[in-house]
Formats: sequence, C-alpha cells, structure tokens
Amino acid sequence: MTDLVALYFVASPLQYLAAKRIAEAHEAGARNVLVWYKPGVTPIVRPADWDASAYMPWPRWEPLPGRFGRLRRQRANIREVAALVGPCARLHIHSAVFDTEAINYFLRALPRACGATTMHARILPDGIISIRRYPLSPLKAAAQYLRKLRRLVAPELDYWCFSGDRIGSDAPFCDRIYVLPGLPHEYPAAKVVTLPPLVDL
Repeated sequence: MTDLVALYFVASPLQYLAAKRIAEAHEAGARNVLVWYKPGVTPIVRPADWDASAYMPWPRWEPLPGRFGRLRRQRANIREVAALVGPCARLHIHSAVFDTEAINYFLRALPRACGATTMHARILPDGIISIRRYPLSPLKAAAQYLRKLRRLVAPELDYWCFSGDRIGSDAPFCDRIYVLPGLPHEYPAAKVVTLPPLVDL
C-alpha cells in the first residue's frame, strides 16, 4: 500500500501547470496521479511526468449509452480513478472547484475505494477566477442536499454538502488553497499557499 497519493483533476493548461508545480514543490514524496476532463488538455500532457495519468469523460457531456448514462458514467469514473490511485493510506485531492457533482462525489467515494484513512482537498488556482470568492446562495446551498438522493440507487455517490464559498475554500474538507504569485485573493490566510512561478525561465 502506498502511503500518500496526490490526485489532480485539471481542466485547462493553467491548472495543468499548477498541478505539475505542486507535484514538484509540495507533493514530491507522494504518488502523483493526473486526471484531466477536458479534451483540449490532452496535447500538453506528458505521461512521463506522472506516476499515473488518464483522461476522464465528464458525465454530463459524455454519458454512457442507454438509460441513466450520466449516473453510470460517474460510477465508472470512480472505479477507474480508484484503479489509477491504488491502495493508499492518505489522499490529497486537488481541483479548482468542489461543488460540481462530477468532482465532489470523489471526496467520499475515493477514500473508501482506496482504503485511505485520511483525505484532504486542495484547491488549484484558476487564473482571474481565483481572485475573489463566490458565496453559495441559500437556494444553491439547499439544492446540494438534493444531490445526496443519488445514494438511494448508488451508495458511493454521497455528495459532501458545504456552505460558504462555491469552490469549497470554506469547507471542512479543504485544508489548502494554492494561489498564483502576484494575484490578489480573498481566501483565509491560514489555508493559502503561494506557488512559485509555473514556468521556469
């Protein structure tokens, strides 16, 4: 069993570069696993830089054929990412946002699937979007609980509800927020880590 696995969900070249820098500077002793879910990222991925890597189809845009295709895709994604990660004791899950179902379900499902006893979520920088907070409205916060209903047909799809900032920076599962050097932000200082430049000059 691996002690620590750092998993990165990325959707843009910027997020990819940030993930690579985090892997080098902050997760050097971990098994580093990359998962990208936007086809446009594929050309810049260098598999040799990662212990494991794979493209993950987004359930809404690439559902499996047939009935309940989105739900079955989500369950398949969890199984496939768990296989990439492998058995581990500790798990760090990196993403730019944690409110979207396709990522949030991993927060509870993946530790169980991999046998991890501890899990922390860490937020990737996402350019200009990361300079301010986006509070969840009361309606959207309440709507999160509807997402938990999927547990009735798929127990592993247990949405982790939270309040505050939409991306998850205030949530109890988030212990670190990576930001880009020189950009302002509104995140809690105790959680913020400023990355070095993403490209070596």
